[in-house]
Amino acid sequence: MFEGSRYRSLAVGLWAATSGVGIALGPIIGGVLLEHYAWNSIFWVCSVIGVVALACIAVAVPEVRAYRSERFDFPGTVLSVAGVGLLVWAIIERPTYGWLSWQVIGGICAALIILAVFAAVEGHTHAPLIDVGLFRRATFTSSTCAICVAFFCLFGFIFITTQWFQALRGYTALQTAVATLPFAVVMAAVAPLATQLAKRFGYRSVVSTGLLFLSASMFVVTRVDAHCSYWFVVVPTMALMAAGIALIQGPATDALMSTVPESSTGAASAVNDTIREIGGTLGVAVMGSAISSVYPDELSDSLSGLQIPSSIAKAAEDSVMAAKSILPHLPAGIRQTVEQSVSTSFMSATHAACWIACALALAFALLCWITLPKHDSGNLPQ
Repeated sequence: MFEGSRYRSLAVGLWAATSGVGIALGPIIGGVLLEHYAWNSIFWVCSVIGVVALACIAVAVPEVRAYRSERFDFPGTVLSVAGVGLLVWAIIERPTYGWLSWQVIGGICAALIILAVFAAVEGHTHAPLIDVGLFRRATFTSSTCAICVAFFCLFGFIFITTQWFQALRGYTALQTAVATLPFAVVMAAVAPLATQLAKRFGYRSVVSTGLLFLSASMFVVTRVDAHCSYWFVVVPTMALMAAGIALIQGPATDALMSTVPESSTGAASAVNDTIREIGGTLGVAVMGSAISSVYPDELSDSLSGLQIPSSIAKAAEDSVMAAKSILPHLPAGIRQTVEQSVSTSFMSATHAACWIACALALAFALLCWITLPKHDSGNLPQ
């Protein structure tokens, strides 16, 4: 809609800012519903929101797609779902079977083969689900990687923070949502400015800086304990992460959309949205897998000298939320010791997961600095 308009970068920035609004409203509405209604009320509310959104789209959004009558890419859909789903399953099940098990190795190899077949099929399809030819453009590929890493870190961090705040800090679902508000506020404030900064300083500088902010925030989390100061540690860390994601999402999206001809904007937009979801899914899978690998071993070592029935110890090792539910039923003499062991073990696992995200963001900051252009969207090569 804004192709060739001087407001294009601002429009992309405002679009990115809505992520901050969504991040704020989603958990808060969910927290309110969980406080007062059954958990499945969340899905009824989301259904109503979806219906309203569909009505607004039908009324307000013009038709701008380049191709009006293309066949649905059924083979591409099946292959993409199978490949990504199998890859995520293999990563999630790593703590259960181990990296060298045939289930995990076989799952990863099969997933990569399926995704390779998907790429080959898409390259020879008249109306592909994803135009894999777009990835031949260095700017497009670097931008999608930056967005993928941003949502890898975001979703993984939210997955961990929810357990951290509720199990170790004693927050309710609503309190947890309110505690994450600074993240949403900073993201919503920085996102509209990010694309303007990219026009002034270049995509390379802004996106790489965002990834460095993201890496730094993950590094900070590797140094904290369960009960660190909310205002002086947690809030600044969330603000740094939110600023990093805001500096990545809008400019990287603007850059990748600027590298494709108008006829391919729909495909580029689809890749952009897909890569965000894949990044978020892998973030939960990989960082969750790290938690599931480290936490049980750490807790088992801590509890080895205590006189705790093996069934209870095993249940506590399953997850930090399970351990929280068990603590009130333990004898008073050992409850505090077990609680401290659970807290220390979970934070050790959190540190391990955040080291992965820290290194990943740092590596891709270097990649984006090398491959992204300095030009604004009006000067990018086609």
